[in-house]
Order: sequence, then C-alpha cells, then structure tokens
Amino acid sequence: MGFSKFLREGIWDIHSMADSSTVAQDMQEAKTTTEDMKKITAGLYYIYNTMEDAIEKHKDDIYVSKIYRKELSRKQSIKEDLEFYFGPDWIGQIYPTVAIQLYVSRIEYVAKTNPMLLIAHAYVRYMGDLSGGQMIKEMIKQALNLTNGKGTRFYEFDGIEDIMAFKKDYRASLDTLELTQEQADAIIGEANLAFLYNVNFFREVNRNVVYPDEIEKPYLLRAYERIKKI
Repeated sequence: MGFSKFLREGIWDIHSMADSSTVAQDMQEAKTTTEDMKKITAGLYYIYNTMEDAIEKHKDDIYVSKIYRKELSRKQSIKEDLEFYFGPDWIGQIYPTVAIQLYVSRIEYVAKTNPMLLIAHAYVRYMGDLSGGQMIKEMIKQALNLTNGKGTRFYEFDGIEDIMAFKKDYRASLDTLELTQEQADAIIGEANLAFLYNVNFFREVNRNVVYPDEIEKPYLLRAYERIKKI
C-alpha cells in the first residue's frame, strides 16, 4: 500500500471530527454568513501566505519537491476574496487571530526544523480544497447568493483542468517518497496536528464576535510581528 493511502487512513478520525464542526455544519446547511466569510478568508490569507512561502523556499528539498505544484497557489485568489468582503483597503482591516497565530507559528517552525513535515500541511489544505472545498464553494454561493465567482475565488483552481486527475497524480507523487517508518509516522502525526489547528480555527470563527475586533487587533498584530522573528 502506498504512502498516500496510509496518510489518508491516518487522518480519517480527525478529518471526521473537523467535518462535524459547527462552521462546517453551517456551510452544509447554507447558514454561512458574510461575517463568517470575513473571518475565514482573513484566516486563510495568513495560513496560505505562510505555507506557500515555506513550500516555495524548500521546493528543491528531496521531500517537499514531491508536493510542489505552482497551480495550487491560493495567494492571489484569497486577495480577490478579501477585496470582495472588505473592500480595496482590506489589508488594513484584517489581522491574525489567536488560532491563526498558533497555526502559522507551527508551519513556520516545521519549515525551519523539518521541512519534510510541510507535506502534511500541504496535503491537509490542498486536498481538502480540491475535494470537500468544491462542495463548500457551492454552499457558500447558495447561502450568500453569490454569482460570477465573487467571494469564492479561493475555491477556483484555474490552472487545473481535471481536479480528479490532478488529485490522482498528486497522490501518486506522494507514493514515490522513500520514507522510513519513523518519517511516515511523523508526517501522519503532523497531518493530524494540522487538522487540530483547523478545528481550532473553525471554533474561533464560530465565536459570536465581530471581525475585526478593534480591541484585540492591535495587540495581536504586534504579537504576530514578534512571533515571525522566532
């Protein structure tokens, strides 16, 4: 059995828990609000900027090279969604919440200490975006009455013609990894941790508070700048 199947099976339980989160259920029931999408899109901006910068930096690594795909990049799509939800001055309105700071700090840590583990974060994020994310896109469009791709650009992969074929190729690439049992276990463990960070993120989105919270914003922005220097 190839590593991609071991990885998929190794995250099944935590994946199921993430799918049962309140935010996920709201999406499934078309209850997502504009406020939810502001929080989610702002969080994704920090997650993907951090993850994609790390992957780009280590793209020639023997392990990271297996999951490096330019067509997966979400940076520009997220910026377009942020402009839709916040307006052209979006960069001055968003900030990384506590859950997001913990999440991106972990990505930065593994990028510095063990880049191989970036495989776990990329797999959890991108495979989710290409799978359940495509259904979520339709649910968001229905809930918010969105048209012409506005507000859901994050879920549009313009550079991928056949998503099913792409996912098959991506998993096949993972299966070419030459890993020890210890390395395989480490990646699966990190993927479970990535899901926990996502669950924490979703739980924070579900907090009944306005985003941006002008009271916590300046404190968290300063903390974020300090954390980036670790």
